[in-house]
Amino acid sequence: MLAMMETATQRTPTKRVNFTVDTLKRFIVPSGKAEAWMFDAKCLGLGYRLTANGVGAFYVFRRVKGRPAKIRLGGTEITIEQARKLAAIANAQIAQGIDPREQRRQERRDSATLWELLDHFIETHSKPHKKSWEDDEAMVDRYLAEWKCRRLADIKQEDIRALHKRVGDEHGKYAANRLLSLLHAAYEKAGNLYSGPNPVHGIAKFKEKSRDRFLTADELPRFFKSLLTEKNGTIRDYILILLLVGARRTNTAAMRWNELDLVPGLWRIPETKNGQPLIVPLSEPALRILIHRKKSAAGEWVFPTASHTKKSASGHIVEFKDTWKAILKRAGISDLRLHDLRRSLGSWLAMNGASLPLIGRALGHTSQQATAIYARLSVGPVRLAVAGATDAIMERAPAKLLPSIRRKRK
Repeated sequence: MLAMMETATQRTPTKRVNFTVDTLKRFIVPSGKAEAWMFDAKCLGLGYRLTANGVGAFYVFRRVKGRPAKIRLGGTEITIEQARKLAAIANAQIAQGIDPREQRRQERRDSATLWELLDHFIETHSKPHKKSWEDDEAMVDRYLAEWKCRRLADIKQEDIRALHKRVGDEHGKYAANRLLSLLHAAYEKAGNLYSGPNPVHGIAKFKEKSRDRFLTADELPRFFKSLLTEKNGTIRDYILILLLVGARRTNTAAMRWNELDLVPGLWRIPETKNGQPLIVPLSEPALRILIHRKKSAAGEWVFPTASHTKKSASGHIVEFKDTWKAILKRAGISDLRLHDLRRSLGSWLAMNGASLPLIGRALGHTSQQATAIYARLSVGPVRLAVAGATDAIMERAPAKLLPSIRRKRK
């Protein structure tokens, strides 16, 4: 036994003493040594380590599964009797073939909270690998704030199932399914935080219907009339560009002046959702808006945050839910999302006879079946298709909605 201790510590004295408060107080580290050890005569394997800096701690030294092991029990915050009790527990576990260190790691895993799990997932997976990682953060804040202190070991499948149903009833099936996917991925990538079964396994997602909402011919005049009264010109122009260009919200919000060539009317998006750049032809109405904004541009962003409002971390326009709700309320329109403006352009393209490949190219869609066709399409046919659709859209708009401009052409 003592030979094993010698191997485990490399500086273990062979003498065992009865641990008392006085014994520990009189124990010193020899001059020139970094630490010293002594062992209890009453409890098998219980040792006390003292460093040259005066820091003491209790340990158990035993062979665990055939190998010498040093198991820390605690520092001077525990008493000698508490150290002996903890050592006895560790000895009993070792006798049963259990590694006390693994048992403690398991206990630490079991004490981790859902908030720790989700923070770990967002930092190590979402941010490095997903362009939409902010959406993950938003879901956590929106739907899981009340769960942040819940221990992972206490969360059962029935809890997740009830959460999924509640979010589906209150916020929609799509939101509930996205949350379920987030939780499933977070548990799968829990690492050392959790070792139990994934409670999301076996929970069926809601069946989703493809959303086909777009601005109809009846709604467009009311929508434009409401936009005309919007006092925030940046928001008004941003919404119009979403409708007239059909790009994704994030790309449009982050539009920079150096990405635009307003003479031929082209916008080069450096990177889209699929990771590829995209050249977007700009229709005449879209160009009129952008050229007008260029006259008063003061920075890199086409749609910057207003100087009198709280700026976003990015510096460009972000969320404006209250303004969007007010625009729809004035127009008497319900169940319309900003993303539906992109779908509106696609729908009007289809109604004006554009082919599916042209629509896909105009909106920057990709698919295994159609990618090769999109790649062979030039900007010219797309421009004509977009021009026809935007002309049809703008027929419903009051003339004074668009600024009057003069533009040089190459």
